[in-house]
Amino acid sequence: MKRVYNFFKEIYVWYFPKKEKKIFCIGMHKTGTTSLASSLSILGYKVKDYPSVRLFGSRFLWFKGTQLNDFNCFTDATVIPLYKRLDKKFPDSKFILTTRDLNSWLTSCSKWPNFNRDGVVGKRKIYRERVLGAKTYKEDIYKKKFIDYHIDVMKYFEGREHDLLVLDISTDNKWKHICEFIDVPIPNVPYPHSNQSASKIMIKEIIREFNLPSEKAAKAHRYFIDKTDLTKNDVINYLKKIQ
Repeated sequence: MKRVYNFFKEIYVWYFPKKEKKIFCIGMHKTGTTSLASSLSILGYKVKDYPSVRLFGSRFLWFKGTQLNDFNCFTDATVIPLYKRLDKKFPDSKFILTTRDLNSWLTSCSKWPNFNRDGVVGKRKIYRERVLGAKTYKEDIYKKKFIDYHIDVMKYFEGREHDLLVLDISTDNKWKHICEFIDVPIPNVPYPHSNQSASKIMIKEIIREFNLPSEKAAKAHRYFIDKTDLTKNDVINYLKKIQ
């Protein structure tokens, strides 16, 4: 009975959310989305990175649970299929499209272990096929999807430049661009760089192996986001504590 109640509550939250300004970050994988999530957290936003989405087959319906009311900023690939509907729900909100040079992006994707693993199933497979065109790295497919998606976003926001910030991750003064766009003071801290170093890749792999519930996995990613020089045992010991 409780599950039924929660499901209908979820539907209610999607169709009748709290009316507040939000930020939706709609950059594709490997375009600095994790760093952007960190920067917005520093600015005081309640950020949900990679929000869980309710699916019907391969159709994206809405954010699961009460995430839409619990957070005021959403980042990463699961936001992308819903961004037009979210814009209509929250007409005063801001959208940030992180991007990078196409060839650089393709190279980064080709080297990323998660995009070169065949055993991708379930929701992750659906997310990748919807956002990237294929569950594993296929240069021609990824390239076309990248180009088509950026064209679609620019066309959708044509004449509404005040609602969309296109943020190239290679640009200088990211704080200035972001803070001017959302009209907040620039913080006196370096812009976060949550790069995918060997250490970061190791952490992500171990988190995945633990097969944690989505909320605990997100907590673990946030915990490790700015930590460096960790050993495998450091990561494992922390994950055992939050299991």
